Amino acid sequence: MTALIALYYTLPLNRVDDPRLALVVVTGLLAIVGLCVWQVRAIQHSRCPAVRAIEGLAFAVPLFLLLFAAGYYVLASATPDGFTHQMASE
Repeated sequence: MTALIALYYTLPLNRVDDPRLALVVVTGLLAIVGLCVWQVRAIQHSRCPAVRAIEGLAFAVPLFLLLFAAGYYVLASATPDGFTHQMASE
């Protein structure tokens, strides 16, 4: 978890025009998919599937949240006018 958070703060997310940023985001999404497939197989073959599932969630949820935060930051940097409108209240 410490490595993931350190990676989040060291990635050059403010360089929206850099094509490597898209590669980083796509790689992260592929990592989540690969992690989910690996965790499901590990849970199915585990002697204690509940413990294995908790371990998998303990890693997958923070990884997903960090990737979501990075994507949101990139979108906000790329289109700053898109985040200035008031939400309509009913």
